[in-house]
Amino acid sequence: TATHARWVAHYMWLGIKVKNYTSQHELQKVFQANSVNGGLEGSKMAKIAKECKDLVSESLTLNQIEIQFTKVKNPLEKRIDYMKFVDLLCNLAVIKFMGVDPSRIAGAPEDLSGAGAAPSAPVVPEKDAGLATVEGGSEKEKEKDKEKIPITSFVYAGLRGRPALVTRFVVEILSTVVDYKRSAEFLDTKRTSASALTRMLIKDNVLMLQRFLRNRAAVRRITAELAAHKAQKVARRRNNAAKAMQGLIRGFLGRRQIKRMAQAMYTKFIDGATEREYWCNPRTNVSHWTKPALLGEFDCGMATRMPSEEERFTVVCGQCATTTATCFCIQCDEPYCTMCYALGHRAGHRKNHAHLLVDNCVQCEFQVGTRYCTSCKDTYCDSCYKHMHKRGRLRFHIMERHCEACEVCGDLSAQWNETVEASALNGYRQHKLWCARCYKEEKGVLPQDVPPQNPPVLTRMAFYGQGVKLHREKLDKEKRAADVASAFEARKKELKRLREDKAVRFIQRVYRGHRKRLAIADFLAERLEFMRLRREEAAERSKVVYKLSSMLGVAKALKSDTPLERVMKLYPSYMHHILGISVNNDWAYACKLLAEHEERLKNAPKTNIFQRSLAHLSVSRRKRRFEQTEKNLADAAAVYDSAAQIYENAQASGAMTPSKLESLKSSIALSEARYHKVNEKKLAAEASLQEAQTRLEDCIGPRGIQRLVTQRRREGVLLPFRITLKRHSRLALVTYWDGDYDNTGEDQPVLPTRSPGKWKEHLTLLDFIRIAGGVFRVAQAMGSAVKKKAIRPQSGASVSSEGDDSALGVSQKSVGADDSEGSGGASGGGASGVSRKRRRKLGKSTKGNGDNDSEATSVKKKVSRPTSASSDSGSDYSDKDRSAGGTAAKPMMDRFNLEVEVREETTEDHITLDHPWMLADAYNVPVYKVLPRVFYYKPLFYARRLATQSYPAQKMIAVTAITLHKYAALLTWLQANFEEDSDTYASFTKRIQRTREGRDKWLQLSRTIVQMQYDFTLRRQASNLLLRLFGASIAFVKLIRGLMKTAGGTAESPFEYWQRSLEKVDVMCIIDKGNDHTTVLGEFKLDLKAPAEIMREFIRRSFRVELNTTIGDSFLFFKVDPDTAVEEILLRENEFKTYSHSFCFEKTDAKTMVTTMCILIIPDPNRGRVVIPEFAAEGEDEIANAEMEELL
Repeated sequence: TATHARWVAHYMWLGIKVKNYTSQHELQKVFQANSVNGGLEGSKMAKIAKECKDLVSESLTLNQIEIQFTKVKNPLEKRIDYMKFVDLLCNLAVIKFMGVDPSRIAGAPEDLSGAGAAPSAPVVPEKDAGLATVEGGSEKEKEKDKEKIPITSFVYAGLRGRPALVTRFVVEILSTVVDYKRSAEFLDTKRTSASALTRMLIKDNVLMLQRFLRNRAAVRRITAELAAHKAQKVARRRNNAAKAMQGLIRGFLGRRQIKRMAQAMYTKFIDGATEREYWCNPRTNVSHWTKPALLGEFDCGMATRMPSEEERFTVVCGQCATTTATCFCIQCDEPYCTMCYALGHRAGHRKNHAHLLVDNCVQCEFQVGTRYCTSCKDTYCDSCYKHMHKRGRLRFHIMERHCEACEVCGDLSAQWNETVEASALNGYRQHKLWCARCYKEEKGVLPQDVPPQNPPVLTRMAFYGQGVKLHREKLDKEKRAADVASAFEARKKELKRLREDKAVRFIQRVYRGHRKRLAIADFLAERLEFMRLRREEAAERSKVVYKLSSMLGVAKALKSDTPLERVMKLYPSYMHHILGISVNNDWAYACKLLAEHEERLKNAPKTNIFQRSLAHLSVSRRKRRFEQTEKNLADAAAVYDSAAQIYENAQASGAMTPSKLESLKSSIALSEARYHKVNEKKLAAEASLQEAQTRLEDCIGPRGIQRLVTQRRREGVLLPFRITLKRHSRLALVTYWDGDYDNTGEDQPVLPTRSPGKWKEHLTLLDFIRIAGGVFRVAQAMGSAVKKKAIRPQSGASVSSEGDDSALGVSQKSVGADDSEGSGGASGGGASGVSRKRRRKLGKSTKGNGDNDSEATSVKKKVSRPTSASSDSGSDYSDKDRSAGGTAAKPMMDRFNLEVEVREETTEDHITLDHPWMLADAYNVPVYKVLPRVFYYKPLFYARRLATQSYPAQKMIAVTAITLHKYAALLTWLQANFEEDSDTYASFTKRIQRTREGRDKWLQLSRTIVQMQYDFTLRRQASNLLLRLFGASIAFVKLIRGLMKTAGGTAESPFEYWQRSLEKVDVMCIIDKGNDHTTVLGEFKLDLKAPAEIMREFIRRSFRVELNTTIGDSFLFFKVDPDTAVEEILLRENEFKTYSHSFCFEKTDAKTMVTTMCILIIPDPNRGRVVIPEFAAEGEDEIANAEMEELL
């Protein structure tokens, strides 16, 4: 309440007023609980702010509290006292309750004594405030003061100004702190009359004591001032005497200091030529023959003898070669002057290099120390050592050289190395060490004045000195110590590893023995349990019903079944040999697959037949979608490759204009974008398919064995070798590859190897194999010869016109109805229809021929020669037919139509097929072994092979293949009439590729050689018939569509056809209303190959609402030719015969650099606004439901 707040403010300000106040009130309790040595730190203030319940908010953050703490405290201190703490609370209260910054508050804090006297203390006027405006200030400062808010405007609990702010802050916010404990009893006690009387008496006594103490303090102060005045007079006389004495002493010390400075400044030398002493000032480089007056009676110590030009030994910088070196870089192994070292080692890896100072002479300090006195323990140059050690006992000192001595005089240190040419006696080059004095006496010129030569003959020797020598010895010692320590550690680790290995082997031996005993016990228990179950279920196994169900593959599972028996029960008995071939007789792998299947079903939730059916349907749908996306991706890749090739050719030729090149480049970009979009769809479809397959496996299990058998029955078993086939040849060369053939690269090539006869381990006579989609039969064992005769074809006759198998060298008598796997075509026992007795004979002949495997035999190959008529243009068979045909035969044979025999060398690496390879030469083709068929499929298989291998069927196959070949050649000729960057050219490319693929499929069914250059009349009749049938089918489809439209059926409209296109791209529609006023309607997806009228329908359906508000359906398509800048408007009557991409243009965003296809429309001036009606909604959910109903 207000009264309570007044009492709190009274006692709080009372506690602030009195010096050394000891009463523990609430605010002081908070300060003392968080202060250290009487001061509050910033971290403690942040802790108090966090403990306050409503202090930190959007208007007052912790950052602002920290700023106010910094403003309040002394800049040289880290803590604040109690008074500064109250000032900080006042500033925070201004921000919290008044919502302004404390700098905008005018007026000084109220008098604390007046605030603590009573709750209703008088308000201090603003003119008495310490923050009042200074008189005489500038006008701007006065205006700023007028804008400030007076602190006296804040009123709370009968208080005004600063006490009101602090009181409200303590009562409403600081009271939530744990250390703040207000005592109601204490406040109630303060209100009683007895307490008030006691306080009054205490106050009177305190005032009396204060007056007495003030009088005593005044007397003491006056007495102390008089004593101080008297002491000042005495001290003044003493100071004057001390000044006189100090002047005398300072003069004496100054003169002595000047002489010492002169000694340090001047250096005494002895001239080497005149032996006279002189003094030199190094700072000014001024020399005096007489001693300077500043030295007085002192001198500069022992004189230094200056060396002559021949005796001087200094090391120059290796970089500038002009300045004396001062340091030596350990890593660079080169001397540097101070400037060069600082410049070369200020950055990079050289920044971390270590350096040593050059060992200079301790006497002259400018020559290098070439000698080390073991007695003096100092380093000297040659001249200083001789000068210092020429008298007294110094003559007997022992010295060590830091560099080699001159080989001539042996006195001075060698500075130069001369390379002496090889002599006739020793035969090799020699080196001679010189000092400068000896070299000048011998050669007459100083070494440094010798002109440089190539190769250099005279080189300066490198000087390292004692410091470098000691540093290198230290490094070697540290390296040896490190090597010894590392060897010791390695030895310790090795011993530890040996002990650990020994312990591990012991533990493993004990553990393995224990596990082995447990495994034997478990095996015995499992075996006993198995035998018990076997005896219990023996009666069930002996039943006829169980045996019949086992034969049919529907026997129920028993507890005593072995894993192999459970695998066998999956299939009938007549498929067990197919199962064995599918798993390569690896029954352990089959048992593992079955165990995985059972484990998956054990952990999977139970499902009903409806859920399993839906899972199957989902997999089939998504599989078809994935296959379609793969096909679309291949088409997009082909389009992109074609566009890139066209652009490269055009760029290389240089015949096209830059605008054409830019259009080609844009088409490449569009193709690439379409490829990436289709690839994303393919990835999404693949992920969806995997998800559906996982869901299906959760329902029915992985079924690994069934999937493996189904895959092997469909594709066959991949054999561990590859074969090479030649066109129109029945021989296949077998090669083996070391490693994975498909994953080899150029860096590690895999070379084929041959193993003669090794393929017989995987194939036997009459086995079926699948090569590149075609099924062949191993028709003949190695070592037997096949006699093949061919008659040169006449013009108008085909090689296979005889209608029998004589072209292959096999008589009709060898072909019977007992063909076990299909009709063959090889003589010498290789025919598929031979009798059982004949097969046994063939087996004996095959074994007998195995002794001569190393000898090469020959196979006579039929070769057909083309007529003189030229082959079709664009055919990829014409050159091969010519090379494999009559160009290699003699003209005499062509003249008399003689039988031709071609002999091919064969070895044990060849497999003889039942019919020739009809396609182009194939190298290293994988081979699959076809699994045997079930007995109830064999009649259908025999009937199909008999139907396809009959003369009419083979004739029709040859006719179809030749027709497709001629059609592909015609398409190639038509394609050459169009530009390579046109859509028609790309369409022709796809159609030619599909036609040739169909031709190759028909050729794989042919049993005889088909000559593609052969011409016959039946082809025209067949093509005319096909054209009539095709035209009739198109007319029939149009008729059905018309009837369905008439009857209100669901015939597909052109819009629906283009709506299903997978080649749609994003197109932006822009409307131009004139006067440079354009509006973007939005983006929609469109196949740019669609007619313009379909594009109009897409725009009408996509932007019906936007168009109805402006122009409706009354708009035309507009474009500007980028090359000629000619404007063009597409009329409505020409929209059906104009492509959409003709009126699309590219627009690139200047900020994002993203290119977008755009279409521009303008209002039709000849038509009024026509409202676009609403269209029937065809949601994706309805389509999905319809498809699901159709699938169900």
